[in-house]
Amino acid sequence: AGDHRAAEIKAAMDKAKRMNAELLESSKKLLESSKMATRRLAELQGSLDETEEALRAEEVADAEADLAARKTTKATTGVWAWGDAAVGATSWEDIAARQQTEEVASAAAAATEKAAAAAATAEAAATADAQQQQRRQSGADSTLPSSPPAWGSIGSFFSAALRTVSALTSPEARARQAEAERAAARATLLGAVLTTSIGRNCSPAQLSAVDGAVRRLEALNPTRAPAASALMRGRWSAVFTNSRQLLGLGKKFALVRQSGPVYMVHDVDNRRSEVQYTWPVVTERAQLAVAPDGCTLDMTFEQTRLFGLLPMPGGGGKEYGQLEVTYLDLDMQVCRGGKGTIYVFVQTDPNYRIGDTSNGNVNRQLR
Repeated sequence: AGDHRAAEIKAAMDKAKRMNAELLESSKKLLESSKMATRRLAELQGSLDETEEALRAEEVADAEADLAARKTTKATTGVWAWGDAAVGATSWEDIAARQQTEEVASAAAAATEKAAAAAATAEAAATADAQQQQRRQSGADSTLPSSPPAWGSIGSFFSAALRTVSALTSPEARARQAEAERAAARATLLGAVLTTSIGRNCSPAQLSAVDGAVRRLEALNPTRAPAASALMRGRWSAVFTNSRQLLGLGKKFALVRQSGPVYMVHDVDNRRSEVQYTWPVVTERAQLAVAPDGCTLDMTFEQTRLFGLLPMPGGGGKEYGQLEVTYLDLDMQVCRGGKGTIYVFVQTDPNYRIGDTSNGNVNRQLR
């Protein structure tokens, strides 16, 4: 009986060994299959990455070629061209809207770069100022930090700037600090207006953010009597306004409903102003007066022309007929007008003068 029992146990163990061997062999095959599948997946992923990279390169090349062609068209005709768009009202509206988007995005990018550069310059000046103060104390303990706080982003710049500015003593360091604050405030404001279509598509939350950014910038205005300043010269592009009149909103007829960039030009020497619309091409001409305080522009609109030829009604009172210039520097102009309206402009051509037709733009002259 004992021998029989031992034989049964041995048979069971042999069976278990065979099953284990079979399981091990199956596992090896499964592992090998898994490795093959992994290698195949990697090959497919590599092919997919190469395809995507090639497609991206092709898209970039096409975009660059298209942009170059459009720039050539802009240089020769004075207008942007997109693809094979016809010259009907709908396609021109699209062209104007695209040009507007490009101009605002370009201004925002330039402002961000300037803000970063100004912050770096101000930080270097603050460091030099702190080191100079330490040397003056002839080795005495100083409460000043060895270097100012790092400004990791435009958003964190303001708090760091306010903590640092009270410790600065040299005029150069303070001037660099002030310019860095203004540059950061300009970049913040342009970031807030970037997706508003210069105010045509602005939610209440966006308007609140813009208003806050405008107030911060106004507090840093570097120009006394800005309305009378020579900095007002040139051609200014509106990047934001909540003035329905300036935006041309609410007009019933598509032919006179504005889209695209809106420009404002002031000739403080000859007392003239112009408002220029991209599409349809409308030019408003006004007599300009600067208030004695040097902060307010008074415009009396006299002429309005469609496509430079057709006279149009609407030369009376406008929300933007009287503008208080609340901020002005080389790059940006901020004004406030009637009915609580806000106007934010960026400089696009400081050499432009009313009546200039050198680039063929029909907006440039009204007779």
